[in-house]
Amino acid sequence: MKKLLAIITACCLVLGLCACGKGETASSAASEVSSNTSSAITEVFTAPELEPLPPLWEVKPTIKWSTLKGGATARVIIEDEDGKVIVDKGGLIGTEYTLETALTKGQIYTLKMFYQRNGNESPMVGISKKGKKMLCLEKKTASLKDIAKKIENSKDYLITFIGDSVTWGAGKSSEETTYPAFFARRLSEKFSDRTIIRYDGIMNGERVPLKEYSAPITVNEGTKGKITVVRSGVGSSEGTHLINRMYSDFMGTANGRLPKKADLMVIHIGINDQGWGASTYEFKERLLKLGTLILRDQPETDIVFMTPTSSVGSSNAPASENPLNAYSDAMKEAANELGFPIIDMHAVWMDHYVQGGAGFGMGNWHYDRWHPSDTGYEVMANKIFEDLFK
Repeated sequence: MKKLLAIITACCLVLGLCACGKGETASSAASEVSSNTSSAITEVFTAPELEPLPPLWEVKPTIKWSTLKGGATARVIIEDEDGKVIVDKGGLIGTEYTLETALTKGQIYTLKMFYQRNGNESPMVGISKKGKKMLCLEKKTASLKDIAKKIENSKDYLITFIGDSVTWGAGKSSEETTYPAFFARRLSEKFSDRTIIRYDGIMNGERVPLKEYSAPITVNEGTKGKITVVRSGVGSSEGTHLINRMYSDFMGTANGRLPKKADLMVIHIGINDQGWGASTYEFKERLLKLGTLILRDQPETDIVFMTPTSSVGSSNAPASENPLNAYSDAMKEAANELGFPIIDMHAVWMDHYVQGGAGFGMGNWHYDRWHPSDTGYEVMANKIFEDLFK
């Protein structure tokens, strides 16, 4: 019996050593244990964790991580957009490293972070082997109040509203009852001495770039400057679709179809990201990518994120269970990291929501479970206007 027990013990030790010898990963290393020959636990090794990274970097950013243990060291690799390695620094101890090589503003880089231990190398917790893309650019700092002053003082200002079918106006009774159209009329009331022009995006189908923009629609005629309002909404869009159609539909002069580059972009997205199963992490990553691309290619444009209105699964569910609550929070996080102001449209919808009430709990604000009615679109326009000019 003693001999049998000895054989079993030896086999267990061999199997344990084989399992440990297959290399460490960010997930498995967090619970790795090393044993002495008597199988008594002498050390619990916790893989180092990379601190959350902002999407925007300084020219010489400082990268931080949790304490290295068990003789581990850190390795920092930074690649440019072509995949060329410009930084490869290994054997780092401590908990941070400040780049010695300055990055170039306006360029996107990929950071890869590894810990090295016992001859093995694995990504730190919080980053994949593929790394994380980062834009070297200063964080935006314009507030809604700052943007309002620009509108008031500019002689030629262009605002583009970007989003999905809510921005396009699904459920509207006419082209005059979308929230961009209501907003343009609010502008004409405040700036009665200015010309207010509107361009409406014409869909070519869902999730594809716009077919074209309408001819300019005159909302108000004035002599002291011009404000242009552009509607760039496409049905069923997720964050990825905004990225796919940005250069055709709302960057620059949108292939010559708009009179000038946008001075302000207001981005409303999230209902389809949630509805088609994107996680809040994926949704946030889409927003960060979209925001950084606009910042890189059109840094003079101010950007505002607007949280999604509402997607009502059941009018009998409490507001605290609305499926878009977490996506609204994710958008706020992305806006904060990018330095963008936020218009919290979702909060307005949830404040109005009545559990078990008519109109999917939204009364006369909803046309269906996802889209506002004419009244709901007017509420949206008023919220945007009041947040800007309060």
